[in-house]
Amino acid sequence: MSILDKKGGGKHITRTPSARETQGQEPKTYSEAELIGILATEGALVIPQPPWNIPTTINYSGLEPENPESSLRLQPLVFKCANACRSYLSGLIIRDSFGNDHTKRRFWRNTMYQKYGDAFSQVYKKNKLRINPITRVLGSLRVIVSASRLLKVHSAKAAAIEELTKQFPDFSLYHEMSDEERLKIVEKVTSLCKSFLEIVAKE
Repeated sequence: MSILDKKGGGKHITRTPSARETQGQEPKTYSEAELIGILATEGALVIPQPPWNIPTTINYSGLEPENPESSLRLQPLVFKCANACRSYLSGLIIRDSFGNDHTKRRFWRNTMYQKYGDAFSQVYKKNKLRINPITRVLGSLRVIVSASRLLKVHSAKAAAIEELTKQFPDFSLYHEMSDEERLKIVEKVTSLCKSFLEIVAKE
């Protein structure tokens, strides 16, 4: 569930205690909704994401290797990619005013971590603008395609997954892109994640 799905609620995250707090005071806790509000006061803009009807099942039919006696299987690779896609779809977009100044962005992130500890980190890592989750989705798709060729998996489902990989946007210069260009990447990756989950849910 997106952290925007519950009003004022969501799971609570415990901030890493400061030296003062370790001397007897309980560490401050924040709900994810509270952290979103805090981000707005700290120079960031949180863009709400629409609720996704994310398929939760995986049908492995059509992903069997040509040799039924092969010890290798696509199932764990598909499962891993599905998790990466679900994680991406359940994320949010956090924009700041630093543009391509990654030094200022790192300083801001470090400052936020010092203030709010793990509470900040656990929310910020869900930012769909971060390159890491995008790389994770693409990497997972490519591994499936490579394994499908190795195992000689010939099916419409395997072909559809390979086609998705070909449609993945080029983000090799991601760190040099403007926010608008990155948002277009996010939009495309979001669409591909939805398509992957729909493909693997089919009979």
